[in-house]
Amino acid sequence: MILTDKSGILAYGFLFALAHELGHILAMMVFKIKVEKIKFGFVNIDLFQNGSDKIIKDKVNIVILFSGSFVNFLLFLAFYSWFFHSGKMIYYFFSLQNLFIGVLNLLPVESLDGGKILRIILGRYFNFFLVEKILKYVSFLILIPLLLLGVFVLFYSWCNFSLVILALYLIIFLFKGVVL
Repeated sequence: MILTDKSGILAYGFLFALAHELGHILAMMVFKIKVEKIKFGFVNIDLFQNGSDKIIKDKVNIVILFSGSFVNFLLFLAFYSWFFHSGKMIYYFFSLQNLFIGVLNLLPVESLDGGKILRIILGRYFNFFLVEKILKYVSFLILIPLLLLGVFVLFYSWCNFSLVILALYLIIFLFKGVVL
């Protein structure tokens, strides 16, 4: 999509991804958690807290992780209602972008918010090594159908390869550092 989008819709997608990350920052501010460093990645932004800060409780961490998608869901509702009342298709596309960003980030894939939430939940019941193993398997079981869906979309659109690239990136990230 990056190479073929002439409409400018993709630029708004980056803006909505930024809104997602600002949702995390806002939640951290609500819980008075200081952000020490922000690192920008290909499909994510990582927020690092000061090492001297108190340990974040699991429930608070889950709220912070969910807050990004929550912002996207609120934007989805706002844009969809604007589309419903105005009939302008641009609001429909904006609503879908926010819905997809919100849902995608909640998938239980290791490097996404949903994977981090799953790690916290599993960590309450299992040891670290078992949690890592379960998370890798669950992530892989989610990413393979996502990759296949991306190939299906690419096959029928002949130009939208963004889902394939995203799935491949997440698969590579999943096995980064794993010696086969």
